[in-house]
Amino acid sequence: NANYTLELENYRQNVLKDYLNQTTQLTLNYPLWKLQQNSNLLRANTLATLKEIDGGRKRFIVIFLKDNNLLNYNQNQVISSLLKNANLEEAQLDNLDLSFISLENANLTKSNFNYSNLHKTNFSNANLSQSTLINTNLTGAILDQTDLANSDLTNACYDVFTKLPTNFDPLKAKMQMIEPFGNCDFVPPEKEVKK
Repeated sequence: NANYTLELENYRQNVLKDYLNQTTQLTLNYPLWKLQQNSNLLRANTLATLKEIDGGRKRFIVIFLKDNNLLNYNQNQVISSLLKNANLEEAQLDNLDLSFISLENANLTKSNFNYSNLHKTNFSNANLSQSTLINTNLTGAILDQTDLANSDLTNACYDVFTKLPTNFDPLKAKMQMIEPFGNCDFVPPEKEVKK
């Protein structure tokens, strides 16, 4: 059992390492604009890799793509479909700026977005069930066809531009509504009471 766990960890680490090496090579061999406009190979490789690795390693792929302007570009005017239909189950995406990206049809079950900036992120038809979005910025986000069952949205900010699912009650979910173009002030977590 211990050997299997170790082999699985090594396998997942090698899958991530191979992906990052291949993607780095692509970014070195092709101009960024070409990769942004014709991302079919990169998308296929990304989706296949995300199926093979765990939530902690999925974080590194998302950071790599975001930092290399492969998820959005042209001052966020052009949104990539690289993560459309992606398996991001249990992804550790807390404390990240993931604004203006598309996570359409993505499996985000049990993912962690705590303290992340999700301004104008597109979650159309995504599965966010059992995810944590505590203190996230969801202003302008598209969540109208999103599964939010058993998700924790405590203190998540939303505004009049946020599209929420039909019959979803943001007050019951303990979300905070802010003025359009206002600041999303994160509420610090409650300190543990010492006995």
